[in-house]
Amino acid sequence: MSEKKNDSMKESGQKMEDAVKAAVAEDTAAKAPEVEKAARKKRKTVKFQLFKDNDKYKGDLFVGVNGVGYLLKRGVPLDLPVGVYNAVRNSGEQLQMAQDLSDELEYSDENK
Repeated sequence: MSEKKNDSMKESGQKMEDAVKAAVAEDTAAKAPEVEKAARKKRKTVKFQLFKDNDKYKGDLFVGVNGVGYLLKRGVPLDLPVGVYNAVRNSGEQLQMAQDLSDELEYSDENK
């Protein structure tokens, strides 16, 4: 008799556990769009447009920030997360500084 009682209690306990898991999964699934929407609202963005020409700067630009990749279309206004914008801006500044240094060294070699 006690074996039947133990089996019955195990079954009812398993059913209750399954019901709780189902309720938690349903609650999580219902809140997922709200959480995602709230996360998007909190993320600060910057309007930015990449320069486009028909020569060197005609292809899209890939930017990777914190393990997330972004493919940015040139010539199109974009809302970029602040971190992505900073990466693009810093890259442009570094290219400009490298070009300036190269020009300076070339000029100093010509005048020797």
